Order: sequence, then structure tokens, then C-alpha cells
Amino acid sequence: MKCSSFFTASIALLAGAATAAPAAPLSVREPPSGVLPGLLNGLAKVLPAPLGNGLLNGVGEVFKGGDALLNNIVDAAETTLKGRPDKAITNAIQNGLGLLSSLPKDAANIAGIGGKKPASPKE
Repeated sequence: MKCSSFFTASIALLAGAATAAPAAPLSVREPPSGVLPGLLNGLAKVLPAPLGNGLLNGVGEVFKGGDALLNNIVDAAETTLKGRPDKAITNAIQNGLGLLSSLPKDAANIAGIGGKKPASPKE
């Protein structure tokens, strides 16, 4: 009986998930909530603005680096399994160089001296 009820509940859950409404577009979604974002946002509000912004930008860059590393490993493995180890190496080098070339801009954003270019005066 327990197995049958588990199976029925699983089917009902999958059917409900299949008919659920799609996620809202990114611009309409709420900001991420949870322990880490809550702690970081709370700490950023307590610190002076430049330090708080630098903290948030720095944490963002750590996650960006981790994401790039994991994506490069997966992409290289996938390309190698498709029989193109030469392309896997080339892509890994290109992606690594792209990440390294963004470091100065990222460091400037963390330090608070980067960001958007000032608007040019209209004539």
C-alpha cells in the first residue's frame, strides 16, 4: 500500500508540475531570497555605501568565476567526448583568456572606480 500511494503521489506531482504556469520573465521576478543574500544585503546596508557595494560586487565575482570554471570543465569534457579534443583545448583557452581579460574591469567595479561610462554631453 505504501508503494502504491507513493507512486500515485509522484504521478500527481509530475502532472501538476507539467501543467504549472511558466516562470515569470527575469525583469518581473523578485530578487533572490535566502540566508546568504539576506546576510550580504544586511551587511551591505550597515557598511558605508562604497564598502557595501564592493562587498556585493566581490561576492558576485567569486560566483562568476566559479560558474565559468564549472562551465569550462563541462564544455571541455563534452567536446572531448564528441571526439574533438583539439576544439576542447582551444575553447578552454579562449574562455580562460576571456575571463582573465575581464579581471581589470571586475577589480575596478569591486573597488568602486568602474561601472558605467558617464553620459556624453549632447550638443
